[in-house]
Order: sequence, then C-alpha cells, then structure tokens
Amino acid sequence: SYTYQGMGKGGYSLLFSACRQGLINIPLLFVMKSVWGIAGICFTQFIADGITMLISLIIYSKVCNSLLKSE
Repeated sequence: SYTYQGMGKGGYSLLFSACRQGLINIPLLFVMKSVWGIAGICFTQFIADGITMLISLIIYSKVCNSLLKSE
C-alpha cells in the first residue's frame, strides 16, 4: 500500500488496506473456523496476506504498464 501512496494512487492504497483486514480476513476467519476449528484461525492471517499479495501484484502490473505507456 505504501508503493501506491508514493505513486499518488491513494485509492489503491486504501483498497489494499481494507482488503487485507476487512474484506478478506474477517470473512476468512469464519470460513476457516467452521472448516478447521481453532487451527484454521491460526492460518487465516497468512492466507489473507497471500490473497492480498496476489491481488496487489495483478494491479501493480497494470499500474506499471499504464505508467510506462504514458511516458
């Protein structure tokens, strides 16, 4: 999210902060708890960070490509 703030893309930065904690982590807590119980809760943050990283990489490549095209 800091990279996007540095690029002047505050909307993306907000998206990733919200995505990591609210949009992915909280629903994933309920799913992991119902499937694996307490052990599932232990892995929720790791999985949420992985999903957010994949989303971030996809958007990062699109932003970089658009910046390169604009030069």
